[in-house]
Amino acid sequence: MKVFISWSGAASRSVAEALAVWFPKVIQGVEPFVSAKDIDKGANWTVELARELEDAQFGIICLTPDNLLSPWLNYEAGAITKSVSSRVCPVLHGVEKATVRPPIAQLQMTALDAEDMTLLMSSMNKTAGSPLMDAALAEAVRVWWPMLESEIGKVAIPNAPVPEVAAREPEKPQSSESELLEEVLQYVRSLDARIRILDRTLNPVRSRRLSPFEEITRILRREGVVSHEGRMTSTGLVLVCDDLPDPLPGALYDELGEFAKRRASAIRLEGPNERMVEFDGRGLASEPPF
Repeated sequence: MKVFISWSGAASRSVAEALAVWFPKVIQGVEPFVSAKDIDKGANWTVELARELEDAQFGIICLTPDNLLSPWLNYEAGAITKSVSSRVCPVLHGVEKATVRPPIAQLQMTALDAEDMTLLMSSMNKTAGSPLMDAALAEAVRVWWPMLESEIGKVAIPNAPVPEVAAREPEKPQSSESELLEEVLQYVRSLDARIRILDRTLNPVRSRRLSPFEEITRILRREGVVSHEGRMTSTGLVLVCDDLPDPLPGALYDELGEFAKRRASAIRLEGPNERMVEFDGRGLASEPPF
């Protein structure tokens, strides 16, 4: 599961990098992406941001006292909220939840303490498809929390905005026509991803991997051959067909031969009047395709 981590300012960046190291230790399937740090110099930032957000399933926004009003962070936070299909959580370092303003204040905020971080990792675990049981996740957080606590303890909390850091931040990018089109494209891709996730949830049978018999049945059906029975023998797959053309269509020879070769398993088609065609594990047929 890809986790997009947004930051602005020196302290916020240190928090982001500490989280990027810590997340995979608690949940091994997590792949953190730290914004700006992981985007190559000279790249089109808007396009790269859209590309990285395309397959992100979770978003983290690192808030510190000196970046609460950062135009860069708010712009990036807006892009994350629109693009990430599951959850977006601000993580607070030296910031009280009551001091955070909308629109970020509307998100579920997380303090950098063991209790809140356990809840955050639980949400991340569920988004990842719950690869860890609750007890195992709680144990992992407890084991690795001292490491994160130590790293965060090294990050000084800014008391006020630092003008030098704020001045180096780029202004909110002006949207050109190409960037607007890119944003529309990104929205469509995100919508398509959500629809595919919903489809897999509502139609688990259709989204599962087909059995060898189902795959061969589909190949036969495309050429007008109907099979009504299939069985596995010691030599390979056997399918009984209502009708078996003589000769078989050339396309059917190619597809069944490739299927048998790919699986290194024999296929036998049985039809009326004792007609039979076999493909061995090398994809070679018992009769020529003519």
